[in-house]
Amino acid sequence: MKRKSSKSLFFFVAIISILLIIVISIKVDKKPATVTTSEIMIAAVDIQNGGILDTTKAAWKKISKDELKESYIQKTDTTLIQQLNNSVAKKLILKGDIINQNDLLDTHGRSSLSAVIKDGMRAVAVPYSKLANAPTIISPGDIIDIILPKRAAGNQSDYFGETILQSVRVLAVDKSIRNDNDAENRSTLPKSITLEVSSDQAENLAASIRDGQVVVSMHSVFSKEEPSGKVKTIAEKTNRPPEPQVVQIYRGTEKSQQSFDANDLAPRSLS
Repeated sequence: MKRKSSKSLFFFVAIISILLIIVISIKVDKKPATVTTSEIMIAAVDIQNGGILDTTKAAWKKISKDELKESYIQKTDTTLIQQLNNSVAKKLILKGDIINQNDLLDTHGRSSLSAVIKDGMRAVAVPYSKLANAPTIISPGDIIDIILPKRAAGNQSDYFGETILQSVRVLAVDKSIRNDNDAENRSTLPKSITLEVSSDQAENLAASIRDGQVVVSMHSVFSKEEPSGKVKTIAEKTNRPPEPQVVQIYRGTEKSQQSFDANDLAPRSLS
């Protein structure tokens, strides 16, 4: 009888032990796995197409290792972060977007300005002293026209304006190619602005401002007009009527004036 009860007790203990082992193993399996994360660079502000990446002011986001891509910029890769500083965005990168190395252009040691000039275009600097009414808050990315004041023939006190450069992009103000929104807080005027034009347009612009000042006309931020860099040549005719050429005529002690229109062979008396 004792032997029988001992066997029953043994089987009972064995079954309890097996059940405990099963319960413990289930609990171990349900224990959440540790998720490893990595901090990657995201845009702290909107970066426009052609804009400059400042890695010193970048923001960071934690993602799991499973989501990590080779083209992402990890916070631990300090060498890569230094290399990509001042690189140029090849597309619009919105605030909060992950910054992908494939969307950046390395300047290969050249100035960042050379990376934002469109293919086939040139950068030409215009001294601020040549701008008669330069806005103090002009910034890189603004679209402007350049107007040349001209004296009216026959009356040196009258002027009219001729647009010689239309819808061109401001690449830089002084040495800055970033639109850092600090223009309104400038305490002093810049020394120059850099415009994006073609090589021929650069020559025409230089000739136009050689002896005088020009006027800046800024486009609205809501304008849908694309920068075209249109420049009139100096020899191009304007829509104004031909200016008369005045000739002084002396007959003995008598003095008179006559003017000739460019398209009119008959003289016209002025006095």
